[in-house]
Formats: sequence, C-alpha cells, structure tokens
Amino acid sequence: MTAVYASPNEIIRRQAWGEIKSMAGNLNGEWLLVGDFNEIACPTKKKGGGRTNRRECELFKSWISNCCLIDLGYIGSKYTWRGPQWIGLERVYKRMDRALSNGGWRIRFEGARVEVLPRTNSDHHPLLITTEPPLPTNKNRPFRYEAMWKMHPNFDEVIKDHWS
Repeated sequence: MTAVYASPNEIIRRQAWGEIKSMAGNLNGEWLLVGDFNEIACPTKKKGGGRTNRRECELFKSWISNCCLIDLGYIGSKYTWRGPQWIGLERVYKRMDRALSNGGWRIRFEGARVEVLPRTNSDHHPLLITTEPPLPTNKNRPFRYEAMWKMHPNFDEVIKDHWS
C-alpha cells in the first residue's frame, strides 16, 4: 500500500505522478494507493467555485489509465474535501481523496470497498477501506425452499455435494 499526499502545487504534483508511474511500471504484485490526490477526475466531482478545468480532469484520468490503475469507487459522501468559505462566494467541494489499485490487488480483494467517513477535525473526509465484503446483517432469516429447484437436472448432486 502506498499512502498519497499530492502537493497542491501543480509542478510538484506532476513530478509525484511521474514517480508513481515509474513505480507502477516496475511493480510485480498487488498494489493499493490511497490518499489525497489533489485532483479530480471528472467535473461532476466538484461543486461550487469557478469553472472546472476539463483538461486537468482528462490529464488525471489519463494518468490513472497509463499507470494501469483502477478507481475503487466509494460509498458515502460524493465529496471528500471542503474548501474555505470566502465572503460572497460559494464554498467549494471536491472528491480529491480516493483509493486506486492495480488489477492484481482488485482481483485478490474483489469484495473490497471504500467508505467515505464523516469529516471531524479536518477539511478532508477520512476513507475506510475494507478488504472483505460485509457479512449479511440478517442472520436469522429463515431458509426458504423453492419447489422449482427440484426440476434442475443436477439438483440431487448439488444438495449432496454442498449439504453433506
């Protein structure tokens, strides 16, 4: 796992992207990157403030793709960062924090999920990554037998193999 804090300075951030791209090309195992990338991948991941630079979004998406990384998505708040409130202007919200992985990590942890937790003492929401899918919450649900199952040609074999 690599923790990421991309600089707000575009020049320094681009240098870090180059270093991460080199790492991606030389890595032979599962890889997870998590943190503040200080960039958005789509104009819809920003609310408020001035116009979104679509070219910057496209460059970031291309960088993710060129590194052969997968955005793991999220559950929870659409935005992970809240900007300051300036007098007479609308507050800015962005999804700058994310989790990316390579294909090997995603295959190994196919049930993994990223949850955006409530913000407390920061302008960023923390991310919680769980590698196992959540267990069913209703464990007391009664078993229901469907008579149509018996019509399947392998029914007896499946029951024997799985309930012995």
